[in-house]
Amino acid sequence: MIMTKNNKKDTSLYWYASILIIILTSAIFLFYKENNQGILKINTSDKNLQIFIDEKDNGLLENNILKLKKGEHSIILVKENYWPWTTNTNIDRKQISEINPFFVPQNTNGFIISKSDPEFYDILNLFQTRKTHIDWEQDENTPKELLTFEAEIKSSDFYKDRTDVIIISTENGIYAMEIKTDSVPNFQPIYKGINPDFVKKNNDSIYVLDEGNLMEVYY
Repeated sequence: MIMTKNNKKDTSLYWYASILIIILTSAIFLFYKENNQGILKINTSDKNLQIFIDEKDNGLLENNILKLKKGEHSIILVKENYWPWTTNTNIDRKQISEINPFFVPQNTNGFIISKSDPEFYDILNLFQTRKTHIDWEQDENTPKELLTFEAEIKSSDFYKDRTDVIIISTENGIYAMEIKTDSVPNFQPIYKGINPDFVKKNNDSIYVLDEGNLMEVYY
């Protein structure tokens, strides 16, 4: 078969048109994808975090800024030897959503403070002179999580330097608990004992008094 000049021209136009359609389709898809995404900002200085988005393993978190498509997403952050942190967050188009994870060791460590320690009685006195609870009156500003546990909470204080996470002692344990979240609050154990009470020492450790035993526990 002999291809005429016009046939060659028609074939060339067909291929040019096909390529142009592919380019335009790709451009429209990328434009739609870009404009249907929002930003997730993960406020943490913790390293070597593994991230799961919508139950999919996304590997190690290398950037604290992620682009996600518009809608509700489940986020799980995992740090080796620490309790996992999880939340559900809503991503709005071209908006920044922020999450603030925290991580408590699965096996906290510490040491017994004996009566021979020169600071023993000074530390013990802290349990008598401190305020038992964070100064929250029962009003519209009282976190609903605190109201849920109010009858069982023996003592409370802020977790490290955070104002959205607190430490509470209740029943047979001491826990870190979120109080400012639109998702289910994370509730992570710091210490399990018999009848513990605590006083916060600093952003690294707490003093724990449990059945007459005085100790310092790192968290």
